[in-house]
Amino acid sequence: NAGAGGPIIDDILGLRVSGYYWNEQGQYRNLITGDHVGGGEGFGGAATFSFNPTENLSLKFRAEYTDDEYDQRAVVLLEDADQVVALPPDAAGIVTTPSVPNGTTLGYAHGLTVRLTDDFLNPGEDYPGTDIEILRFSLIASWDNVLSGTLSSYTGYTDSDDFDRYDQDYNAIPNNGSIPGPFGDIQSGHNEAWDRNEQKIFSQELRWASDWQDLGWFGDSLQLTVGGNFWKSDKKIDSRNISINCFQYDLFGGAPIFLSHQINSACQDFNAGAASTKTVPQKQIPADSPISGPIDTWQEVFLNNEAIGIRHNLPGQKVRTVHHSIYALVEWRLSPLGLDSWKISAENRWTEENFTLFRYAGNPCTFTAIGFVTETPADAICALEAVGQGFGAFAAGQQDGAFHSPRFTLEWDITDNVLTYFSAARGTKPKGIDQLPPSGGAISDIDDFRFDSEKLNAYELGIKLNLSGGFGDILFNGAGFFNDFSDK
Repeated sequence: NAGAGGPIIDDILGLRVSGYYWNEQGQYRNLITGDHVGGGEGFGGAATFSFNPTENLSLKFRAEYTDDEYDQRAVVLLEDADQVVALPPDAAGIVTTPSVPNGTTLGYAHGLTVRLTDDFLNPGEDYPGTDIEILRFSLIASWDNVLSGTLSSYTGYTDSDDFDRYDQDYNAIPNNGSIPGPFGDIQSGHNEAWDRNEQKIFSQELRWASDWQDLGWFGDSLQLTVGGNFWKSDKKIDSRNISINCFQYDLFGGAPIFLSHQINSACQDFNAGAASTKTVPQKQIPADSPISGPIDTWQEVFLNNEAIGIRHNLPGQKVRTVHHSIYALVEWRLSPLGLDSWKISAENRWTEENFTLFRYAGNPCTFTAIGFVTETPADAICALEAVGQGFGAFAAGQQDGAFHSPRFTLEWDITDNVLTYFSAARGTKPKGIDQLPPSGGAISDIDDFRFDSEKLNAYELGIKLNLSGGFGDILFNGAGFFNDFSDK
């Protein structure tokens, strides 16, 4: 990392820029690709301008951008947890079914080999893992001597985009030339995670803090801070899991070979508040289409479905939160009562929030493709299931809430170097609707995903010491807490 800065116009305009770059190699290698996993790399930069056009006005503007990428984690599957069913040598591979009772301890991963499936879109390379991009802007303005105080403005904007795509099997079978093609994994099934979150946040706060010096009997012992805050968050969540399994068709009593296929989706329609199953027809591939078969690996099934849009360009769920709040803080040093070492603070924030969730197709919607087969002596039927969002049908919900957040603090300066304090506060977590997409089954009612507000009464007793001696200054802070939750 590096940074540099200095004045552009003395005492009026200044600039500072900084940046960083990091690269970390993972400690483990993936047997399938030969590459390291568990590492990452990233870079970022920022620029800050300081502008002081008058003695009473100052502004600070900052812009920053970061992009950090993280490899897949070095995860292994504990073999004792699996039931392995072998297929004939000319089939695609083996099927592994986890069967782990809850609470079972299976040992450690020490000495085991990382076997992660290579990315079928880029054969021979690892899945991309996680990528997090963040763009931020902020502007802070401060005006002194405004109504015997200071008026401050805090403006912020954040735009973030994070993407995850990784293998969820952790037990790839190396392709040592047993099947054609560039793919490194020859197991007969696969599970993939695919998540994208995009969020934009805008916030604006105005604050006025008094600087009263001669307020009658109070003198300068009484001060007031008031303010208001607005912020809005818009988020788009696209989360899906994709599974595929291939089985030797003879296991089904000599099922017929299908050289064409049709893809259907069973979704939930929440129009007019009523839930009903709705079948949405998708494209049908004729038997003579070059993408209808034959196939040799599950990767080809994925790639065939890429062409008909089963995996991409699906609508995600949308989340919006709008926040309004006002607050006031009163601080009183009890000097007029002859108690210079005592201080009382009382504050309260009134908050109103609106939370809206728009979830397509009730999320999830299950797409199943049947009829992909091989034309080898050991033919196989492959079923692909993509759990994601559907088309047209939707579920929408809204939660509104308003609450107070009071706080009281009592401070006692025992000496110039010893401070004790006690505080009592009440906090509230706003009610809302679960944003995590369900992992299975259809949504019958959006109300099933609502949650009420949580309340917390918090009490704190503490001490702060600044001691000087032969070893220099020693700082010591200690505190005890008691938190009482309700409606959790």
